Amino acid sequence: RRVEIRRKRLAEQLRDAEAFFDMPPGSSLAEIEKAFRQFSLKNHPDRGGDVNTFKAGGQAHDLLKSWFELTGAETTPAPAAPAPAPDPSGRPAWPPLPHTMKY
Repeated sequence: RRVEIRRKRLAEQLRDAEAFFDMPPGSSLAEIEKAFRQFSLKNHPDRGGDVNTFKAGGQAHDLLKSWFELTGAETTPAPAAPAPAPDPSGRPAWPPLPHTMKY
């Protein structure tokens, strides 16, 4: 249970970090590095940017980069597939009810 909660929390943090750089889910490390460079040029305090915004961007970049280093993945995780639509009859789609099974 705890592992599942941590995975969900990490997935939310990764999505937030991608959103910080306006990156879609499933971005590669090269795309994130490029977005971070553009962000840094625009928001660096030496160029008139806000210190807190720049620090937040650095934290988002560090989170994404460490995720790539730890997992060795090629892209960030894609969002989970949406749950299937419920059956209009209100019955669960699986498992079938015993009286409907044919042997």
